[in-house]
Order: sequence, then C-alpha cells, then structure tokens
Amino acid sequence: MKRLLSLALTAALTLELVACSGQPQTADTPETAATPQAVETAETAAIPVAGDFYAIQPVIGMNTLFNAGDVFYELRPRSGYCLLFRIDCDTATRGVLCSVPGCTHDSDACPAWLPGQIWDYTTFATEDTVYVYKARSYEEVTDWNSYYEQNVAPYLNDEDMLQGRTPQEFEISYHNRFVQLRQPACLYAMARDGSEQRRIDLSENLERNTALCWCDGTALYGCLSLDALDTPVQGFRVELATGQVTTFSMLAGEGIVAAEGRLLLTARVVSDVPFPDPQTEWEAYQAILQNATLECYSLDPASGKREKLLELPGSLIAQNGDFSGIAGGQLYFLEQQTQPEGDVLMTILAFDTTTGQQELEYHLPRKSVWMNDPTVVGLPDVAQQEGRYLWLIHSGDGGLLSMQILDRLSGVLYEPTMSSEQVRLQQDLGSPPLTDDGRFLLCVGRSDDFYDYHYALIDAEAFLQGSTDYTLITTVE
Repeated sequence: MKRLLSLALTAALTLELVACSGQPQTADTPETAATPQAVETAETAAIPVAGDFYAIQPVIGMNTLFNAGDVFYELRPRSGYCLLFRIDCDTATRGVLCSVPGCTHDSDACPAWLPGQIWDYTTFATEDTVYVYKARSYEEVTDWNSYYEQNVAPYLNDEDMLQGRTPQEFEISYHNRFVQLRQPACLYAMARDGSEQRRIDLSENLERNTALCWCDGTALYGCLSLDALDTPVQGFRVELATGQVTTFSMLAGEGIVAAEGRLLLTARVVSDVPFPDPQTEWEAYQAILQNATLECYSLDPASGKREKLLELPGSLIAQNGDFSGIAGGQLYFLEQQTQPEGDVLMTILAFDTTTGQQELEYHLPRKSVWMNDPTVVGLPDVAQQEGRYLWLIHSGDGGLLSMQILDRLSGVLYEPTMSSEQVRLQQDLGSPPLTDDGRFLLCVGRSDDFYDYHYALIDAEAFLQGSTDYTLITTVE
C-alpha cells in the first residue's frame, strides 16, 4: 500500500486551504530553524499513546518487509492469493508463518493465507502479533455473478490470460480477488507462532487514501492523504484489538509525515498567494512554491498539543528538492541546486526532530544521485532505528545504476559491490534492513511474480568494504 505522496506533488492539491488564510509567511533559511512554539489549533480529542511510534510503511513505495530485529515478516504474492512468510536471520531460512500440521497453504484454512493481490495489504508487527492491514479496495463489488461474467467467463479459453492455469484454477484465483475487493477495511492478526489468524473489522470503512503509517504497539495512526482536497484534513487512530476508529483534529492542509518518540510529526505548506492547478500551470505553481513556507510541527495526540518545530523554504519540496524520510531522530531532505557552470549540486539536509536545528549538510560528489527513503519499517527497538546508514543511488551512462552508502556517524561514503540490476531491485524495496547483529538483508533477485523477491544476508562492515560473501536465504516448507 502506498503511503503519502511526495510533499512536492501533493502540496498543490491542499495549498488552497492554507493560501486563502490571508496571512503572509516568511521562510527562514535552512540554517535558521524556528524556535519550537505552541500553535493554536482546533480542539483535538485526547488519545492515549501506548508507546513509541514506529513506521509500518515508508514515505513512498510499499513495505514488503517488516523488521523485527532477528526476524522479518514478508507478504508474498501467489496465484490469486498471498502468503505471510517469516525470515529467520539466525538460520537464514524463510518459511510460511503457519504451524498447522499438514497444511497445504493454499486456502483460508491456513493462518498465513490472505485472498487476492498484494496491493491492498500492509504488513507489520507488535511484540506478540503479526498484522496485515487491508485497505479499502479501489474497486468495490457486491455480486459474484456480475463479476464472473465480466472478468472470468470471457477468458476461460484465453491461454494468455490463463498463464498455464486450468480454467478451474483461473476461476478460483479471480474468486479470491472478488473476496478481497468485497471486504471493507480490516486487520488480519496472526499469532507469531503461526497457529491461528483472526480478522478484525474496522468500525469505519476508511477511505482508501487514508494513510495509516504509524503504530504505537496498540493502535495505528494516520490521516487522509494530501490528495483529498475535498475532504477536511482529519487524523485517525485504529485500535488493533477491536478495530475501533477514532479521530483527531488537524490543521488545514496538514499531513503526518513522520513520528518520533510519542509525538507525530506533521507538515503543511503555507503561502499568501493562491496556487494554480499544477496540471495546467506547472511553471506558475513551482514559482509560487519556491517562495512558500514549509511548516513542520510536533503533535502529541494524547493531549492535542502542537508545537511548531521548523519553518523551511518551500524550495526544499519544490521541483529542486523533496522530503526523503526520517531516521535516527533526523528529518531528511534532498536538495538540488544548478551551479553557474551548469552542474547540479545535490545536498542532503537533516534537521533534528527535537530541537529543529540543522544537523547535517552533505554535498554529494556525483550528479544524478537520489536518496532512498531512510525511514525504518520495523519495531522501535531494532538496531536499524539508529539511522546510521543513508542509501544513495546513482544513475550513470546508459541508465546503469550504482549504490553508495553514507555512514552518518563517520561521514565516510562507501560504494559497495552491486550489479546494476541488484541496485534496481533494491531501489524498489528501499533501504536494505539491518539486523540486530549487524547484517544487511539485501535483495539479490526476483521471481517472475512482481514483489516476489530473493534475499541474502551479509555483514554490514564487510559489505561496505566491497565483500560479496552473501548467505542466501533459503525457503523451507
């Protein structure tokens, strides 16, 4: 499931809500952070926060892996259904999260089985349970007969559509998809030992563009994605045990972009000039955004208290930059500036989530470089949350890709040994997870099915020095 769109792309759809306020704003430079200050807001309901927040999906893309320290959980596609797998880093094995004797893992009798396609699902865990959040489907159906006549019957003799399946297998596959489309937003809870699964229906069938991206161990938190201009901005909390949905107030045009400790970090773009439609007036939109202000806040959903953390120039999320994510208590932005000689200077900027002060300004030595989202999709106490490594991708001649890794603690930039295809696959998955014992879990291949990846473990320090001494993850029955 995709998370919030890039701030630069979504700002255009929400800025009218802020631009019409008539309050001129002046942007500070990146080096001058605003002093955190209380912000007057609409009444926000008190919501208990059980523990530190952690991400269940990255800023952009999908989470196919959830980091639980010494194990990872991964949802993998099959023909018409998905299976939840557990990767054991101690044994370098991957197996279906099912302990039912004799289970064939191909029906809803299996605790790891879910109907339909992977796109509607987000996998995450708490200390004692593995969850899959099923978002409201983009297509809602109610009648199997009509769905069958439109999507199944015309293709029962079409070899291209059957793809080696029998007509019966093809029909079962599409019936599973029908079941998925018909199911409202819900949670599937699996025991960590693979013994059982239960479905928890949400008390409200949340809109598909509701981005539930953060967990405190007992509930999910998020808001309507910023592409919903016609819907008032509203925060949501979903109780994991019961599926109960509650709401909390947010500012006009505000979105949750990160979290730190027990605080949600939000942002909105403020301008005293109305924004044009970027679809028809892109240049004018970019010009206004360059002079707008990006305001970042810390929001305590337990008390409703909101403090302004940062005021940054809109240019950081305009055409020449973007918000990249959060790691190790730092908000990361990637900025590009065209030099007088025509070269483009790429710079990583990082701001402390507690003080709002700029902590890093790193000029990248290459052109055509971008940074993978550093946000850690994993439990709050896993080693990767330290945010030590930043993963950078360079596009060279002929579209060949190479990977660079910036050690944030030492400031050393490494270029490990990876093929262009491996870099491309890793780009799809985001920054490689780090195990608690100091190994990277790398993507080294992919099956014909999209999002059906192959992995290997390697010592982090050895990998940075150019080693390719991988330990392949093997799949066990």
